[in-house]
Amino acid sequence: MSVQSETVTKRTFSFSRRKIEHAFNQVVLDVESIKTIIRKKGIPEDILQKNIFRSKIWKVFFGFLPENTALWIDKERMYTLQYSQFLNDFYYNIDFPKTETLIVLQKDISRIFPDNPFFKDEENLESVQRILFVNCIFNKSIKYVQGMHEMCGLIFYVFSQSGQSREVVEAEAYFGFTTLVVRFRDWFDKACDNKPTGLKECFKNIDSILKIYDYELWKYLNKLNVDVTCYSFRWVSMLFIDDFSIKDVIKIWDVLLSGFDSQQIFIDIICITIAIIELHREFLLKSDSDVCLHHLMNIKNTADSVLERACKVRKFVESKHVFH
Repeated sequence: MSVQSETVTKRTFSFSRRKIEHAFNQVVLDVESIKTIIRKKGIPEDILQKNIFRSKIWKVFFGFLPENTALWIDKERMYTLQYSQFLNDFYYNIDFPKTETLIVLQKDISRIFPDNPFFKDEENLESVQRILFVNCIFNKSIKYVQGMHEMCGLIFYVFSQSGQSREVVEAEAYFGFTTLVVRFRDWFDKACDNKPTGLKECFKNIDSILKIYDYELWKYLNKLNVDVTCYSFRWVSMLFIDDFSIKDVIKIWDVLLSGFDSQQIFIDIICITIAIIELHREFLLKSDSDVCLHHLMNIKNTADSVLERACKVRKFVESKHVFH
């Protein structure tokens, strides 16, 4: 990066930081302004009290904290009491059957972000286990699907940076996670794969957008029978958790959650997926089928590079009115 472009980037980040801090420091949050800034590259790195800001704004994005900050304390108290009651009724109730569910959960929980010290703490793992267990009780049609442990763990990790007590953090992480499960219910349920809201439809959209965005690459991959579902299933179904560092995943989730309450989150998933592919365009066009597939399934990227490219893809998609 040139000195001039680096200076422009710093000024842009500084402006974004000031704008987002102003929008956040209102009694009633200017959520739309915050979304507009975050949707580009995530929460600016230099924002004051970044971790606290992120934990709060994610809760607003999930929809269980209101835009009116004066109501937050009462809401947080209510959620904590509700969750505590759920634990007493189900998790700590010796008469409530739980052995079979806990055996399944315990196998996966020990594998949450294994390189992160936060998840070597047994108390943190137990919190995630309790959240997942209670979710199984209230989401009987889905219960637990492999991969949920990492999504739940990520939410709990982010909310833990708020400085609040474990009791409050765990309760709010539960409500954040269950909101996510409901939003992606048809993705977690294999019976819904062929619905317009199912996973297969998402892969069809990725394929069709790639075709109009980069016909040459799309044609080449199709000629090699490199199917989009094969290489992007993990990215999409795990919301990119398994293919980035936890720091980068959080930044990607900043962007995704900024569109959580609308169709935008699904559009952003598609744009990010295509951005990942496009960053390896030149290599892919020179490779055979096996090499292409292996490379795509073992890609390593940074959130910054992917989100920058995803912005370009999003602008293209918007200009073509693909989802209108």
